[in-house]
Amino acid sequence: MKKLLRGIPFLCLMLLIVSCSKTVVFEQEAQKALPLKTDARIIRLHEDYLFAERDAQALKEKVVENIRQVMANQQRFRFEFIPSGTKIPKNDSNNESVFLIGDIWMYKGSTSGEQVKKVTRTKSGFGFSQSWDELENRSWRQDNLQTVVSLYFVEVGNETRILRSTITISNDKKTKIQTGGRTISNRQYSQLYRDKELQAGFQLVKSNSSITSTQKALNELARKAVTVHFDAL
Repeated sequence: MKKLLRGIPFLCLMLLIVSCSKTVVFEQEAQKALPLKTDARIIRLHEDYLFAERDAQALKEKVVENIRQVMANQQRFRFEFIPSGTKIPKNDSNNESVFLIGDIWMYKGSTSGEQVKKVTRTKSGFGFSQSWDELENRSWRQDNLQTVVSLYFVEVGNETRILRSTITISNDKKTKIQTGGRTISNRQYSQLYRDKELQAGFQLVKSNSSITSTQKALNELARKAVTVHFDAL
């Protein structure tokens, strides 16, 4: 997670330089998303301020696409998308605006192997029944798709305030077991360790689409993540 969030301090520092603000304020008021407490009327997303390594670029594109769709359908803020490499507009006054900054991380991989399983066979007929154990050679494959999207709504004005900080995580696995060309099991599930005694600092999202159809799954995960991050603007 430290590696994932390493770009945030730098981004916040750059925002401070741009805004000439003297202080940074972060107030955590409730677990449930509340409307942004700001007088700003502009939300800006600079493509370079949404950090993603090479492996996560496909997910980043889907996240940006869904953000632009969400912002096009709301009335409270004017949305400005700033393409990569473009200078950030200078704030020559104390009029507030909101910047979106964040990190996107993704991992996709698979493992496979062979296993020997003891199975019990049965046979029955008129007046007889019998059972026996056999060793069955099986092959298995597990696909894994993990994503993390962290997003910060940062108000830039007389002060620089973090209005909202949210994280969504997914961890989808698909396991297929076969023997002799016959499929024994083929299921997809979402699995993430949680401690019941601790309050999670993130929200879990999962793909209902097959994760072997990567683009379709990423589009669904990006849409669900953006829905969480932009709840109750």
